[in-house]
Amino acid sequence: MAAAQTHFFADHSPARCPFVSHLVQSVGMMLSRGSTKMKTPNGDLDLDRWPDPAGAKALRTVFAQDLVVEGDATSSGPIEVQGNVVGSLRAPEISVAGSGRVEGSVVAHDLVVLGAVSGRVSARNVQLAPSAVVQADVIHERIAIEAGAELEGRLQRRA
Repeated sequence: MAAAQTHFFADHSPARCPFVSHLVQSVGMMLSRGSTKMKTPNGDLDLDRWPDPAGAKALRTVFAQDLVVEGDATSSGPIEVQGNVVGSLRAPEISVAGSGRVEGSVVAHDLVVLGAVSGRVSARNVQLAPSAVVQADVIHERIAIEAGAELEGRLQRRA
């Protein structure tokens, strides 16, 4: 079996990392409280519909610790956030590392948070590690909150 490929984005200059310029667009977000849709320049992001699980050949995307992303990112493979994202993320699997921070919305099938998330979260399976700091309304089917995790917001269970 071939090893999984990983994209690392350490330099956010479009000249040095053309994937970033295709993946991420600068946006100003408007979140309407209580709505399950988030407006983006590319249309509404549906917080009710979770992505399908990642396929076996899906590529992993890593936003490096020194990277600051302002905009939206969507992937058919896993995303790992080690840096800062201001905008929305949508992927089958999203991991927010201890050094990671997301300000905006996160839509995933599986979400693991070790760092910080503020805004809105919609994920089928949510895991908050002891180091997690989440200030968000969370839509979930299953959630695991480990001792020490900080959560401020509303929880809404969906089957």
